[in-house]
Amino acid sequence: MYENVPTVSTVERQQVLQALERLQAKMAQREEWTHSERLGVLRDALQSPLLGHILTLQHSIKQLKDQVMLNTCRERENLILRPMACE
Repeated sequence: MYENVPTVSTVERQQVLQALERLQAKMAQREEWTHSERLGVLRDALQSPLLGHILTLQHSIKQLKDQVMLNTCRERENLILRPMACE
């Protein structure tokens, strides 16, 4: 379900937060308040420790899946290359 979702690094999350802060500053200069609350909620979500834990778990799951896939491929190769025992 989530295999196509890219993982987000701490650096990328920080860059998004900085861009969001710049956007909020520009909107405040122009006195545009229509999306101010939504942007604040987004900022809070990006700064949330829970989101950090979720992203870490997502990355760990992807690494484990990759490792399982690699091990499965190696097991298949070993089965194909191993000579059959005669009975």
